[in-house]
Amino acid sequence: MDHVWDGFYTGQLRMSRFPAQIESGVDYTVQLTGTPPGSMRFNLHTDIGASKIKIPYPNAGAYAVYVNNNEIQYTPWDEAAGRHGALTKQKGCGENRFVGIENFLEFYITSGCEVVIKPKDAIMTAVRLEWTMDEFYADGGVVSFTDRVAAALGIHASTIKTVAVYEGSVIVEFFIEAEEDSEDPEAEVDAIADNLYSQLDSGAIDLGAPVIGAMTNNRIVKPGENNNIEASKNFINDFVDDTTEDRTNVQTVRGEDQVV
Repeated sequence: MDHVWDGFYTGQLRMSRFPAQIESGVDYTVQLTGTPPGSMRFNLHTDIGASKIKIPYPNAGAYAVYVNNNEIQYTPWDEAAGRHGALTKQKGCGENRFVGIENFLEFYITSGCEVVIKPKDAIMTAVRLEWTMDEFYADGGVVSFTDRVAAALGIHASTIKTVAVYEGSVIVEFFIEAEEDSEDPEAEVDAIADNLYSQLDSGAIDLGAPVIGAMTNNRIVKPGENNNIEASKNFINDFVDDTTEDRTNVQTVRGEDQVV
């Protein structure tokens, strides 16, 4: 039975499947040659063994890993690395982390386990603070930073996920997602984005140190200046050090319903 029309042609709704024979106990990287699907499902059919899977993404995004319909949180934060810690392979199926800057997701899958990856409605943001790394972590690091953002925006701290911290002075990359039980995640994210932009633009937000600049929701902000399009473009090169990559891919990410 046909379900949809695609121009002149009819089509059927189905989940695409890509079976592959692999050796368990080996780590793999899944390279996507096109636009990443909205959702992905992985199964490992084997009697013994497990594998770590790495998925590089073309840009920053907010992704959640589920096992048995339960969301598995990222690995604990590693201050020395400025990112979530490496997978231990000892925490069971679904252990995972997303690494900003390099923009890749890693997860651990064991025999007979199903891992589902879903994108989330989120605001991708980076802020540059007039701090040193030592001062940032002495003040409480990621935990204090998260609490300050949550207090300023009036949202729950659990909806804020930091994915990278690096020098330049201190740049923090993080995303803010909608509440799990939100009736309209897109509208909620848009409202938070407008609030965040307004506070960054006016300099009202308190993040523990002066904000030198920020990028949020495709808009680049330098507090106290006229943040028009031309000024934003000129500010990009000043936002990150010459030794870091251009972070112009910050954007609001919309979840899609594709399944692989």
